[in-house]
Amino acid sequence: MKTRLFDILHFSIETKHGNPIRNIRIFEYSANGMLSPTTQRVLQLQAGICKVLSNPKRLQILHELRSGEMTVNELAQSTAMRQANVSQHLALMRLRKMVTERRVGNTVFYRISDRRINNACDIMQTVLLDQANADSKLVRMVTATSR
Repeated sequence: MKTRLFDILHFSIETKHGNPIRNIRIFEYSANGMLSPTTQRVLQLQAGICKVLSNPKRLQILHELRSGEMTVNELAQSTAMRQANVSQHLALMRLRKMVTERRVGNTVFYRISDRRINNACDIMQTVLLDQANADSKLVRMVTATSR
């Protein structure tokens, strides 16, 4: 029997101080303490999404799509990329179900498939800014002590 992704993930919603909390248990271990094959597969899928997000041009496309649906031509103009490159990036993101398309005649409109993708990008940007802030504080401290 083939295991489907939604058979692996276990979700529970709890309330803590009136705020909904989502607990997600993904990691399953086999009897020998190793990650289960199912968990390894989930991590492979997660790495695939992270790989898509590791390209600055794809992040730029996602940023443009935050405002709503756009065509390949509109994305090419707003990102200063060639249409062919935008199409290739969108194909990868569509494969990972990060964007969806809607056809109207010959025109294809793309949009972000799930707002949580924006949230993930925002979280990573916040981490980056926090790290940069910590690094700049360290540089100022080192500079001040070396005078």
